[in-house]
Amino acid sequence: MDGFRGSLLCSHFYRLGNCLVRWSRPGQEEGNVPFVENSGFGKYSGDPDEIADTVSSWLASPEKMASMKAAALRAARPSATLDIASDIAEMAFAKKLTRERVLIRSR
Repeated sequence: MDGFRGSLLCSHFYRLGNCLVRWSRPGQEEGNVPFVENSGFGKYSGDPDEIADTVSSWLASPEKMASMKAAALRAARPSATLDIASDIAEMAFAKKLTRERVLIRSR
């Protein structure tokens, strides 16, 4: 269960195969809600009664929990952070090389 915002927190949930209920307003991470719901391992609600009913129904169904765990693991991208950092470093290095070439040509 998640009362906080953040894609990293969400990614830790599904990387570990956990289902997710969000109850805070998504804010900048609004895109996580449809991803989690459409991937089949979580739900968003701002209604405490609905949250309680949802969690109760999940806990009462080992089959549902297993299905949601499998969905979370399918959605997981454990190397995503490193992939993004690598892409950023690659772009920064390419930009640096371009600047150096421009400076050399202008001399």
